[in-house]
Amino acid sequence: EDPVAGGELHARFALRIGHGHFPQRAHATVVVDRHGLKFTLLPLRNREESMPKTNWWAVLVAVLAQQALGFCWYSRALFAEVWMAGIDKRPEDLVATPGPFVLAFLSAVVLATGTAWGLQHTGRTGVKQGLLVGLGIGIAFAMPPVLVHEAFLGLPDVVLAIDGAKELVGAL
Repeated sequence: EDPVAGGELHARFALRIGHGHFPQRAHATVVVDRHGLKFTLLPLRNREESMPKTNWWAVLVAVLAQQALGFCWYSRALFAEVWMAGIDKRPEDLVATPGPFVLAFLSAVVLATGTAWGLQHTGRTGVKQGLLVGLGIGIAFAMPPVLVHEAFLGLPDVVLAIDGAKELVGAL
């Protein structure tokens, strides 16, 4: 019998059976090596140990980067002309009111904070790992609702591509 597979099975069994007996807040460590699986459960002393700290400077930078991306993405230098043609609008048809900009800012805060939370709870650190988690968030959560919503509005494929790609890049 494979010791790792047997150890994993025993650890899962022990977790299910003993769940009600574990301390309310605990840190679990599972180590697999060639000798099998080792499971350690240590009680936490306080809330700070159980919740990683959010790097609010990184969240702020991500929010500002998201706003800069939107400004550039929908500028004449990139996609403004094609996007406006796709939604059948002219520049004078688009009235600059504060509501959409406030909503874009708040959405950027939610996306950046959610990404920070995802990084903390998956144990990912560094720019490369952050980009990989951001890519996953973009593909799984940020892009699909935009594509579905705009497809049901009957917008052309070019608008879906521009907006979907912006959401994907923004999640990075």
